[in-house]
Amino acid sequence: MLRAAGIQDVDFIYNFVIAEARKGHFSNARPRLLKNFFFKRGLKKTITEQVFRDINGKKLPAVFFIYEENGGRVGFFSLIYRDEEITEIWLMGINRTSRGRGLGSQLLSLAENKARELYHPATMFFVRSYLRSESMISMLERYGYVKVPSSKYESGEWVK
Repeated sequence: MLRAAGIQDVDFIYNFVIAEARKGHFSNARPRLLKNFFFKRGLKKTITEQVFRDINGKKLPAVFFIYEENGGRVGFFSLIYRDEEITEIWLMGINRTSRGRGLGSQLLSLAENKARELYHPATMFFVRSYLRSESMISMLERYGYVKVPSSKYESGEWVK
């Protein structure tokens, strides 16, 4: 079951990202005390206000979704509406115990469908993935995402 994330989901998402950052699936700059504080605070604001502030301070519409099975949270994704042409799939993850059953592909499909429903039917999708996150990169390529040139040394950027 897919549902909109609420304040009760902040710790689930935050703890997931911090744990996976230590394994190379998110920025390796993330597991630092001060950055963690600001990340958690920003995560709360994004979930409750449904707005993401980009690096220039511009407010962009954003939403988080939680995927549940048998009443438990097993995954999540977030969308940032960049403009009428591009929606970013910002953060996405599946619990380790729930992996290997196609849930990542299912979440990616749900994210694309939600973006079309909420923002624009013909939206282009933009995804950043850390280069060490081989399973995410493989999935993106299987679903038609194309790697584009990026100045980011630890991550790549894909579009569809």
